[in-house]
Amino acid sequence: MSPGILIASCPLVIILATVSSAVGHDVTDSEVTQAIQPVRDGPSPGETGIHAPDPADSAVPQTTSSAIESAGETRGPTVTIGRDNIQEPFQKNFRWSELDQFPTDIASHRGIFIVSADGRKMLRLYGSLRTRANWTDRDISSPWAMDYSLLPSGAESRANQQYEFTARGSRFGFDVSVRDLLSIRMEFDFRGTNDELRRRQMYLRTQHWVIGKNWTSFNTANYLLLSLDYHSTGAHAGVRTPQIKYLNGFDATGGTWKYSISLEDNKPDIVAPEELEASGDNVIPNLAGHIAYGGDWGEVRVAGLVAPNRVRSTGGTRDDVGWGLQTGMRWKINDSNIIKAHVISVSGQNSLMADFAPGDFDMVYDPVNDDFENLLLAGASLGLEHYWTPGLSTSIGGSYVDFDLPDFLDDRFFDHGHKALINLIWRPQELWDGLTTGVEWVYASRTDKDAQSSQSNRIILACWYDF
Repeated sequence: MSPGILIASCPLVIILATVSSAVGHDVTDSEVTQAIQPVRDGPSPGETGIHAPDPADSAVPQTTSSAIESAGETRGPTVTIGRDNIQEPFQKNFRWSELDQFPTDIASHRGIFIVSADGRKMLRLYGSLRTRANWTDRDISSPWAMDYSLLPSGAESRANQQYEFTARGSRFGFDVSVRDLLSIRMEFDFRGTNDELRRRQMYLRTQHWVIGKNWTSFNTANYLLLSLDYHSTGAHAGVRTPQIKYLNGFDATGGTWKYSISLEDNKPDIVAPEELEASGDNVIPNLAGHIAYGGDWGEVRVAGLVAPNRVRSTGGTRDDVGWGLQTGMRWKINDSNIIKAHVISVSGQNSLMADFAPGDFDMVYDPVNDDFENLLLAGASLGLEHYWTPGLSTSIGGSYVDFDLPDFLDDRFFDHGHKALINLIWRPQELWDGLTTGVEWVYASRTDKDAQSSQSNRIILACWYDF
């Protein structure tokens, strides 16, 4: 299938954007508009990134509980499409429970919002049609990200160049909110085995608690560049784990402190001979958390992880303590430039790293001592987001990761790698809000324990519409 198919799909999403914008501001009568007013005096709940200024932003009256409740006394449920901060009245007490998001997650104001007649409950339906075409000069199994671990190892070969077109990254979901009490999210995509539905997120959230499947507290999502590669520049910690998370914060001079602490289920992946029948386990959940200080200038964060790793095998049960440390920052130089960076080190829980989640990189079997030990990884990422206009941006950055490998491991085991990218992404405002299209070049390399290396290049064309 040719790249022309991707380009041809863009007019369709543009038409959808136009229709949504045309009907989104007055789906019902003017009385509904009076009952639910958007608020544009700050980022929507759950939006933690720094965004380029939008000249269309303007202050409008704050929605009040009485306004919706008064309208609900004489009317049925109200419907609104794509309103900024429509969720504000329902989560006004959730100030300290803003959740981390990837730069390409669906914005909180996209969707169809249905408010109950009494103004107490709200249902949000949302989704995204996501198409992408990749050309890669090596045979790499994932169309979503150029992970170091997925690069073919060994001698260079350009015989397996490949092209792939897919829309399996499309996603949909819904939120159910009860005013100032709780919110439930269920989100799915089509990236499961054999195109099956995959649960991306599924959690219940209150003012200070999150219970369910959500991003680990030990993540670097806030410090990733806006990119078409799903794992951005790499060296990134960020998988969604079953968890119980507590969030809170407090104001300070010049900024705000926020923190979270969570109990998470992430069992270690094991490298061992098949005859040992080794499998990872946990005696108790992992303990993860972070603390961040931020303001108009950006944010800095420190995060940590402790994991009681256990291996069950034919030789019995072995225990070892895994851990992780990271620090990251997002610095808004001015309205047009944002620097994002992080440094990370992990031992025995490398499956929390998005680049290594597909493989087994947590614990390895030591045949000399008949024991299992944690693998240690260190990495760093640095990049710049430049906004040519509020809707047109370029990201440029790179990363490096390195394992501390024991002598007994196979020579073809991954040792260290690099990754870099540069792109041009258009995310228009106002009429075309929700549309994203762009082009990106990604480079990645890996070097194995025996010093053999391989490199790969990828060109990505993407077009999607969040509705």
